[in-house]
Formats: sequence, C-alpha cells, structure tokens
Amino acid sequence: MGAVTGAVGAARPHPEPGFRVLAITHGRTGRTLARLAAPAGTRLRLTYTHSIYRQPGLEEFDLDEDGLRLVRLASPSAAVLEYYARPEPVRPGPDGLEIVIEPERHAFLPILASRTGARTVGYGAASVPLTRLVADGEPVHLRVLPDMR
Repeated sequence: MGAVTGAVGAARPHPEPGFRVLAITHGRTGRTLARLAAPAGTRLRLTYTHSIYRQPGLEEFDLDEDGLRLVRLASPSAAVLEYYARPEPVRPGPDGLEIVIEPERHAFLPILASRTGARTVGYGAASVPLTRLVADGEPVHLRVLPDMR
C-alpha cells in the first residue's frame, strides 16, 4: 500500500503543547503506518458502512494520555445502533440517531481494514481510509502516543 502524506505525515514526535497524536500501526507487525496530530479536545471519528445493514455508522472517541475513550455512536439507522446491544438509549442526534456513552476507556483500538466497511479514521484535518494504509482484511491498531517532552 502507498504511503499517506500531507496531514497524516505532518505529526512530529514532539507535538506542540495542547496537541494529541494518534498512531495507526499494523496490527500484526507493529509497524507505524501513519501519525495524526490535532489539538487536544478534538474527537477521533471512525466511520464505516455496516456490513449487514449497509448503512453508515460512526464511533467517536476522545483521546487522552491513557488512550481512547468511546463517547458516542451514531447512524441514521436504528438497526446499526441496536447491533451494538448497548444499555444506553438510542435517541435523535445530529447524525440521525445516537447513543451517548459514559466514556469507555480503550488502551488501543483494534480494527480490520475493509473495502466493504470502508472504515475511515478522521482526526483533526486528516481523513484516512484504512485500506489506503493496508490491504483489505488487514488489522490495524489505533493508539494515542505519549507526550514525549
């Protein structure tokens, strides 16, 4: 797969104060595929097409030094949200329907890149379809890089 440039390659090992850096690594080799930087408080957006319902879905995460915190699920499809089997209610939201979650911590997020699911990471100005980084069906991990200052 070709290298991703521009906003993806722009993150420095020592980001400016108030920035968070997200690393996308290959799930089996650990090789860094991309680094994305954005101001602290920026939400990570993982968008996809649900493989069964063929409807769009969105997972939103806050990033902090301890990892990623799932805070919201959204879709225009109630079936997509019900698939998560969450205890929180489905309610109207800016993306159609949503489930607002008490932040749920994940040290890292494992994801399979998929042409069918069109999984795409959005963080700050970057939008990265995962199949631009790895082949269809390959695993990637999303992880917050520690502040190295």
